[in-house]
Amino acid sequence: MTTITFHELATRQFDNNAPYTTWTCPNDAIIDRVTCAIENGNYKSGNVEGSMIVPIPHACVYTPVVKLKEGQKLVGVYEPRRGTTYSIKSINAVPLDEQQKLPAEYCEAIVYPNPNGEEDSYVIVSVNGSPTKEATPINPLTLLRNFFKIGAEQSHGTVLTWEDMELIVFESLKYWDDKAHLG
Repeated sequence: MTTITFHELATRQFDNNAPYTTWTCPNDAIIDRVTCAIENGNYKSGNVEGSMIVPIPHACVYTPVVKLKEGQKLVGVYEPRRGTTYSIKSINAVPLDEQQKLPAEYCEAIVYPNPNGEEDSYVIVSVNGSPTKEATPINPLTLLRNFFKIGAEQSHGTVLTWEDMELIVFESLKYWDDKAHLG
């Protein structure tokens, strides 16, 4: 039987005011969606050894990704992510009057084998809602931190070669060039 829990990093998404993908359904509903998808073989290998990218139903999931408007203010912070000690830069958009989180059109969970668990035990590291019917690319800085293993939480690295990374980073830069998370 597959066992799924939330990694401590994902608990930052429990706060509906956080600048991340959030949801209005119970947390157990997200776990049930991920469990069902994995048990039905509906996932693909992720960029980290043993990880999975698991598409899940997007009902009740909200995305903070917005297209920036000319002159829109951005704010940043340099601090550790929840559950970590390594500080990173985070830049978010200051919401304009009409901007708010939008219902996701697509959603996927990033799932890793549970480092403290038995076989078929996994942790949800992140739930990523997208404003389009396709997955939102990983932020370019996150991709690079993973590739170069910068920070304790990136010590797992990635299974990608630089050739693979070059195209992925380019596509990510194009996507995020005029977008940000609401802060």
